[in-house]
Amino acid sequence: MKKKRYVLKVIITTFLALLVLFFTIDFVFPLRISQDYSLLITDCRGDPVHAFLNGQDKWKIECRYEELPADVMKAIVHKEDKYFFWHFGVNPAALARAVFQNSVSGEIKSGASTITMQLARMMEPRPRTFKSKLIEAFRALQLEVHYSNKEILTMYLNHVPYGGNIEGVKAASLLYFGQMPVSLSLSQVSVLASIPNDPNGLRPGVNDDALLKKRDALLKRFQKDKVFSEKAIADALNEPLQAQRRAAPTFANHYAWFLKRRHPQASLLSASIDLNKQEWLEKKIAQYAPIIRRKGAENIAVLVIRNQDRSVVAWQGSVDFNEEKYNGQVNGVCAVRSPGSTLKPLIYALAYDKGLITPKRKLLDLPVSYQGYAPQNYDGKFKGSVSAEEALSLSLNIPTVSLLNEMGINVMTGALTNCGFRSIEKRRNDLGLSLALGGCGCSLYELTGLYAAFADGGAYKPLTLLQQQSAAAGDTIVSPAAAYMITESLTRLRRPDLPNGWELSSDIPRIAWKTGTSYGRRDAWAIGYNPDYTIGVWIGNFSGKTVSALNGAEFAVPLLFDIFASVDAKTVGKWFVPPADMDYRLVCTESGLPPADFCTSIVVDCFKPGVSFSGTCEHLVNVFVNNDSTISYCRDCHPETGYKLKYYYNYPPELTAFYESEQIPYEKIPLHNPECTKVFSGKTLVISSPEPSEYFLEKDQQLMLSCMAESDVKNVYWFINNRYCGTCGRKEALFVHPPAGKSTITVADDKGRKAEVEVTINYMW
Repeated sequence: MKKKRYVLKVIITTFLALLVLFFTIDFVFPLRISQDYSLLITDCRGDPVHAFLNGQDKWKIECRYEELPADVMKAIVHKEDKYFFWHFGVNPAALARAVFQNSVSGEIKSGASTITMQLARMMEPRPRTFKSKLIEAFRALQLEVHYSNKEILTMYLNHVPYGGNIEGVKAASLLYFGQMPVSLSLSQVSVLASIPNDPNGLRPGVNDDALLKKRDALLKRFQKDKVFSEKAIADALNEPLQAQRRAAPTFANHYAWFLKRRHPQASLLSASIDLNKQEWLEKKIAQYAPIIRRKGAENIAVLVIRNQDRSVVAWQGSVDFNEEKYNGQVNGVCAVRSPGSTLKPLIYALAYDKGLITPKRKLLDLPVSYQGYAPQNYDGKFKGSVSAEEALSLSLNIPTVSLLNEMGINVMTGALTNCGFRSIEKRRNDLGLSLALGGCGCSLYELTGLYAAFADGGAYKPLTLLQQQSAAAGDTIVSPAAAYMITESLTRLRRPDLPNGWELSSDIPRIAWKTGTSYGRRDAWAIGYNPDYTIGVWIGNFSGKTVSALNGAEFAVPLLFDIFASVDAKTVGKWFVPPADMDYRLVCTESGLPPADFCTSIVVDCFKPGVSFSGTCEHLVNVFVNNDSTISYCRDCHPETGYKLKYYYNYPPELTAFYESEQIPYEKIPLHNPECTKVFSGKTLVISSPEPSEYFLEKDQQLMLSCMAESDVKNVYWFINNRYCGTCGRKEALFVHPPAGKSTITVADDKGRKAEVEVTINYMW
């Protein structure tokens, strides 16, 4: 009894000592499992889009356990280690058999390596010696202690060599068969199970006859051991060997590199991109490129977004990523460029929300100057008075700049910052009114995201690039009412940014769109949206080279229309509905305001109740005149008889000054009664600066304009050689850069009085 106890005690003590020794060595020499996987990007259906080499220039694509088909695991385990799920890393029976066989033959006939031991050898390659075998056995025990059988099998299948620089079942499946493991046939599974015995000798395309024999032998072994059904084996034996080395998938290069930089440690990214749409887009851009290149523009960038979740559906950063001649590796989707007129819709939407305008409200399109900044329209012409919706659809510059000035630049830069415009966020304190016309920098990525907000009732959300990434909460940059009004304006077809020849075309998709052309004709933009998609197109040269004929309408819009026709061909009859925070009202066509009794031309307009300006139309004024309408009277000077009341257009002083300077005929209010003591009782308008003299100015020196006006005057309007140059209060001064030579400076007050002075300007440089 004592002897048995002694033996048991020795056994337990020895076991505990070995256990302590094992965990001590395990602590001192821990496992180091390589996680240096290649990055694989898949599309929204799981199809491979793009694969990258790992840090050792190998194709080693991680395959997770749930991705492994049952046939793959069954075939590999049966071939390599039947008792994998039963032993503890080392198979004693196989080890004993190997020792016996090797001893009898005098050479190594069997290694007795389990899958776990093979994994240990692949992680730490060593010469095949007895010492190495002991280390592998210890490492196998470590693996079994720290990982489950599923994890060990998965790691093994991710490390197994397949010839050249290919490691792992998933990489081999993709590069030899062009498909993911889940789609492999039994024949293909058997091929992948055979190659690791001689990875370079049995590499597909090197010795296919030997590989075919290995496959068939393995299939017959499976048949003998009844691993798979007779029919499955027969089908696999009859299947021809179609394995060959294929190129790794490299679609959506710019998109893929963008993701790789954002997720440098990732091995698998399930992207939002739709490979079918991406492939179509790449072909379409390649077909369109020769058309623009004949005109001097070299490159194209396109971004397609699904509005519902803000997911990126397709992304092409240039015509061809591999075109060195045209700097194809530049990612045009992210490049910061001048946006031209593409920011104008946001200005109008913000103005709608502040109640400054409604779509039918009239704006002035007249020469203006803001401390020397004098915006011009694209065609160099002025329309005088124009509705807000026309000003936007015609992309007029002057009304837009005037709105931005009235609203405040900070309102605009704040909204853009909330929409992720990083370049504008950095420079927001330095930007001026030229922001309205593209005097800033932004990317196609940012602009397309902004227009997607218009398609979503004014709610901005960051774009999503991955399937598991839900759209983050964003900001409501404009109200649903403002977004709807913008959409209606951008859907109008009578506009200058409709390409030539498309006026009567039935191929125009039902979208809201806006174009832009940057200063110097370096960038052409077209961005459009419908309820489902938002698409942005940029065309130009990455070098910034000017293209004399470049414009958004002729270069970018045709491509935008074609992409919409393909991407969203199934959408029929679906469109935006008027939101709850918007209503309709009747307005006068002359002013865009609710009509007065004298208004005869009435239209329906959108407005925001409680927000939009609701004053009554005053486009006409009732004036006392004599019977032949040559003299006007005020209430203090009209005679007892011989007069009448007559309506005249109540033009703003700036508009009448424009009509005068351009010699545009209009019905003027007759001159006031010269005998009126009320108006002509010493009230004057006198220019106090400059005096009629000759001036010598430095290059950057400005001339001060000021006047003395009566107390009933609110604003005065300044003109140089009959061209409007600015407005200021009656006690304020205006500083200008007058032209060299003789000039006539005129001031007019809001009561119709004028004064002028002649000066001669000399610049000293």
